[in-house]
Amino acid sequence: MELQELLLKQKRYLKFPDDLNKISNYNPDIEKLSLHNCSNCNLLLDGDHWPNLRYIEMIGCKYFSFSLYFPSSAEIEQIFISNSEYFDILDIIGEFPSWRRWLFKNSKYIKFKGDLLGNIQLELLEFHKCLQSTLFSGKTVLPNLVSIQFLDHSHFCSIDFRSLKAERLQQLWFADSNYLNIISLGDIAKNLRSFKFENCSYPKLNVDFSKLNQAAELKERKDIDSYIQDIKRNLPFPFRKVSKPLNNKEIDQNHLKMQTQKELQEELEEISLNRDLNTKYCPECGTKNLLSAQFCRGCGNPFPF
Repeated sequence: MELQELLLKQKRYLKFPDDLNKISNYNPDIEKLSLHNCSNCNLLLDGDHWPNLRYIEMIGCKYFSFSLYFPSSAEIEQIFISNSEYFDILDIIGEFPSWRRWLFKNSKYIKFKGDLLGNIQLELLEFHKCLQSTLFSGKTVLPNLVSIQFLDHSHFCSIDFRSLKAERLQQLWFADSNYLNIISLGDIAKNLRSFKFENCSYPKLNVDFSKLNQAAELKERKDIDSYIQDIKRNLPFPFRKVSKPLNNKEIDQNHLKMQTQKELQEELEEISLNRDLNTKYCPECGTKNLLSAQFCRGCGNPFPF
């Protein structure tokens, strides 16, 4: 059975729940909310308007603020944020008994600014190829959180665990991620069993991880790894695959190529327009067009002839 999805593309200045009445295909039975290439949006998702919401997918979005408020039991299972930037996580409050994974990919300027309170059963918090993430500024209670991971060149991350209450948190994993700033472990130090720092340069650590690592037996750390891999393997992934974003050089080259093609097309069109036998005039705005044109290049109206 397919998920009932609400897909919004290239929307700007959306405010939820205020603007829901403007979205024709919105209904309370939506199971998956997807936003693609949207910007300058303030989203507050609540139980009254999204009682059946299970998955949230945000791809290519920027300048977002994001909040959840579900005083009654929510159906949310996973959240996926990819190729997004300037993303502020505000208050997340309520009952989330099914929420297991929150995944960030290819994103930057992610900030956890608000409180995360209530029955939030989130188990995995993952960052892949993310730049300049900041965790946690507000009160954060995640009693079921097992692992936090910064992988695949997630650079310039700042983490303060003093406001985090997570008695089950056992693993911190950093791989190929540079310029980490761990301000404090806070109360989670006594529960941690697995510390991984793989190919990480210029870390700024305010705790002696070498001593903490000695608290866990090798077998215990392997058991944690196995448990994390089982969670990832068994969780569905109902999200779209995102291709690798272009770097600035590729973007500039493509833009130049497109611009050159456009200029050439305009020049050829202008030459043709100078030949009266190959032109016609728009009856709406009077703009000269090619004889073969189906739409006016000035006003966009279709030609009746």
